Amino acid sequence: MAPFETDIHIEMVINLDDAADDHRRVVAEWWCCDQAQGGWFRSVNKLARTVRFSFESDHDAIAFWLAN
Repeated sequence: MAPFETDIHIEMVINLDDAADDHRRVVAEWWCCDQAQGGWFRSVNKLARTVRFSFESDHDAIAFWLAN
């Protein structure tokens, strides 16, 4: 269950079985921890190989997209 409702999502296609590719997910999470000013959460869809980052703030979502 998501901690809050939002329509602001950025999806990354990640091969979770590849260490180098999964590192992209980790770096993206670090960015969120260090840079996001509002609330955020991530969800993983292993079948689709996507990681969805959801944000409360448009500003955080745009900055995340530009950084990653």
